[in-house]
Amino acid sequence: MISVIVPLISNVPERLQSVSELLLKLSYEFSEITVHILPRLLKEIPDKIYACKDISNTILNIKSSEWIIFIEDDVEIGTGFGKSVYDGIDHIKDNADIGAIALFSPRRLDEERLRRGEKYYIDKHQHFRQTQAVLMTAKVANLWAEKLQQDNLICYDWDIILGDTCKENNLSILIALPSTAQHRGFENSLLDGFKSTFGHRNDGVVSHTFVK
Repeated sequence: MISVIVPLISNVPERLQSVSELLLKLSYEFSEITVHILPRLLKEIPDKIYACKDISNTILNIKSSEWIIFIEDDVEIGTGFGKSVYDGIDHIKDNADIGAIALFSPRRLDEERLRRGEKYYIDKHQHFRQTQAVLMTAKVANLWAEKLQQDNLICYDWDIILGDTCKENNLSILIALPSTAQHRGFENSLLDGFKSTFGHRNDGVVSHTFVK
């Protein structure tokens, strides 16, 4: 069983429409899947702690799924998304040192890697920042959720915390090629301050290998 978790800023129309399209595409890509939508309101000072706790509590209450896919609400998935997920599951099963696989990457070098025939490569950045669409085992998801529950976290960016979780457990995060998820670049991320992001779009963070 696969469970999908989608945090949603429910009072931003663009994001509601994005998630509506995401749900439809997921129904085409998977014959059996459970989706958990986590709605929150955009406020002037978003509460990062509660956002992380919502994600954490949802994961910890999922009992029947072996696999978790985390997708942000400003993401579009391509036609090959389901195949990419199932291929990723097989790859993780064959490699015990892999904790998660990112299905989105904005790096320009991905085009060159794809031309060389690479299907996966290890994320070696100091901080993992690619939870736009990421596949992980239930074990890793629960370790991530437990870390999100901690009250003494230095930051509450769920992507960095996922990366730290894998590092602490000697697990790698892989980047899958080509990207089968694309970042739409809507303004006002759930974890960004309203004043610093209002009126700006994050159009630069897009995949150069996305297959629609």
